[in-house]
Amino acid sequence: MNLHITSCWSIDEGWLDGECNRTSGAFVIKRLTAEGLDFIDSTKDPELWDRAKSTAKAASGETLRFVWEAAKGLIRAELSRRVGSFLP
Repeated sequence: MNLHITSCWSIDEGWLDGECNRTSGAFVIKRLTAEGLDFIDSTKDPELWDRAKSTAKAASGETLRFVWEAAKGLIRAELSRRVGSFLP
């Protein structure tokens, strides 16, 4: 996937704040959004990222959004496993 497509898609997803002109291929990235920071933070663990990609691929969902949702599910499950015993 080239940088233009990835950047425009990330702007459309709300992970980047910016502008994308699909006709000319020009794009301007102003900043990383809070949702973009969440994406990076939740997928920076290589093991979790690999597990999320495998989960998404097994479910035939190979978009970054789908992989991110899988990663969030894995994070929730891990948190529940680690702190569940402390919850009433």
